[in-house]
Amino acid sequence: MRMPRILYVCPDEGIDIFGTRGCSTHVREICRAFKSLGCDLKLLLAGECGPPDSAFDIEHEMVAPFRSKKLGYDVRKVLTNRRLLKRLQELVVDFRPDLIYERYDLYSAATARVASGNEIPYLLEVNAPLIDEQRDILHFPRIAATYQRHTFCKADLLIGVSDEICSMLKRIAPNSRVLLVENGVNEEVFDAGVSGAGVRERHGLNDQMVVGFVGSLKGWQGVRTLIRAASVLLAQRDNLSFLVVGGGNNLPIYKQLVNEARLQERFSLIRPAHHAEIPSYIAAFDICVAPYDPMPKFYFSPIKLAEYISMRKAIVASDVPAIRKNFRHGVDALLAKPGDAQDLAAKIGNLLDEPALRERLARSAHERFAGNLSWSNCAQKILEAAEDIPRRESS
Repeated sequence: MRMPRILYVCPDEGIDIFGTRGCSTHVREICRAFKSLGCDLKLLLAGECGPPDSAFDIEHEMVAPFRSKKLGYDVRKVLTNRRLLKRLQELVVDFRPDLIYERYDLYSAATARVASGNEIPYLLEVNAPLIDEQRDILHFPRIAATYQRHTFCKADLLIGVSDEICSMLKRIAPNSRVLLVENGVNEEVFDAGVSGAGVRERHGLNDQMVVGFVGSLKGWQGVRTLIRAASVLLAQRDNLSFLVVGGGNNLPIYKQLVNEARLQERFSLIRPAHHAEIPSYIAAFDICVAPYDPMPKFYFSPIKLAEYISMRKAIVASDVPAIRKNFRHGVDALLAKPGDAQDLAAKIGNLLDEPALRERLARSAHERFAGNLSWSNCAQKILEAAEDIPRRESS
């Protein structure tokens, strides 16, 4: 099929495409994947970026967001969206996209309006229930919900990253097409052949078994539970260390908890590394963990799990439906009770004591998913679904 010209819109001013968070990784990698498949791509962002990554060769530009906190969160979002509208209208003429792809953000109505008015297929990717996530700072949640429903219903294709998100999309926009596309991994970068020797040397881990975590340090990630599990294991073992790579507002809190438990010699919290450095950290781990806390609605598609699998690592993860769907306990990973430090410690201990089990789990997950988790596969799935979108009438 002929590869389309794609105008990718990211209206969330909080996403730095050169940053270390999962959302930043997602934007960079899906754009790269579209381009690798032969698409001509332009990226429009609402926000400011950190130091550029020379390896990111996608044409991109920024529209300055409204920053004044005197206006309130909702008003800032609406005004930023108006700025996006003006630039989008210009780009439709200058770039002449075959389709417009947007990463959803609250109050983002401009892209739907421009796509509809110019009869361009409009694809909307939804990564989280943003009204629920931002409820503490939203002044007008009902108005935000109205914007959201209108935007969802305008999309020719809604893309959800998890079953939970797809269910939400179907409730809000029951007549819209919904496609599940879980997050992927760059399998060329996250490769089992990467060496972790430098990380081990730098952090004094050469004679240690290492349990590792990468990701943001938001509360639901379960790092607090991991610290409690480490207390249990480190009281019993001398050749064990924990390495947590991530940042966020909880980092000082977790460091204090580690110090209070007197674990600081063997439980290290490292600020987020550049994403290109993450493979060497994962390579240094003997066991990788994803110890998510209990949540009534687990709507995530964890990038870290795809990275662990791609690097052929033994995994201990929380036994939540979204993870249980892909991992068979005792076959591809060990699944622990969410929020249960004793059970998490027991599962990690099992892997520490049984090297053959570590190898078997890592091999099983890698063989099962290798080649199927790539961002290119994600992009291909989206493009195939986009082919079925009929030309739309302006409205």
